[in-house]
Amino acid sequence: MEQHTGSLDGRVYLVTAGASGIGRAAASRIAAAGGKVMIVDINDQMGAEAVADIRAKGGQADYTHADVRSRADLDAAVARTEQIFGPLSGAVAGAGTSATHPAEDFPRQDWTNVLDISLTGCFNTCQIVGARLIENGGGSIITISSVNAHGAHAGRIAYCAAKSGVVGLTRALAVEWGPRGVRVNSVAPGITNTPPVARGLPKELLENVLLDRIPLERMAEPDDLGAMCAYLMSDDAAYVNGAVINVDGGLAAGYMTTRRFRAPVEQEVRSQND
Repeated sequence: MEQHTGSLDGRVYLVTAGASGIGRAAASRIAAAGGKVMIVDINDQMGAEAVADIRAKGGQADYTHADVRSRADLDAAVARTEQIFGPLSGAVAGAGTSATHPAEDFPRQDWTNVLDISLTGCFNTCQIVGARLIENGGGSIITISSVNAHGAHAGRIAYCAAKSGVVGLTRALAVEWGPRGVRVNSVAPGITNTPPVARGLPKELLENVLLDRIPLERMAEPDDLGAMCAYLMSDDAAYVNGAVINVDGGLAAGYMTTRRFRAPVEQEVRSQND
């Protein structure tokens, strides 16, 4: 029987927005599987802390400052990655941002900022990394989309548009680059326990509304997403290409609440069984 492994020993990866949240968790998981990781971010202090944490656990990591809106920054980040660690094997395009306003009053500046970082920045990362992977003989790219690409979220029209674009971008690249040895997939988080989410969600909204729509009845932790990223980079996912994988506790699988409907359903089942 053919043996498979989730090991990433000796492979080289770049992770944008790797200083915190989902990006940091992805970098940590990749390093734990033996990968060499370049963390790319604009927060130098948190980037240094992420590198120190990986190294303290025996992993290999370094940091470089780059803004995904700048192709020059990304070119330099890729060059530095290969200079330090060797030929690039893959990347997680994790940079993104959001803004919340009514659609009719959504400021043009916020619209531009969200699209520039979350969509164009993703494209910049994929294009620059993808060109290197093709030259290197193949590899894997993971984009970070969102369940908001499948179901809209009021007040976040720019974010929904950007993440829908990321899904389309992922599929188009998977079709074009698959024959050249580059797999492109997307991880779609649901509600994830990152600092921006924790700051922006009122406790009552989280406990009484949002968690009531997640069958697993909890927010995702960044490591839940990081684990999926590490898997998609591995040979165990060698035939996974063009996929958009929800890591959302079942949020996108349904449209009804869990708690309010559980009791009537259980009662109906008991009645049928009596």
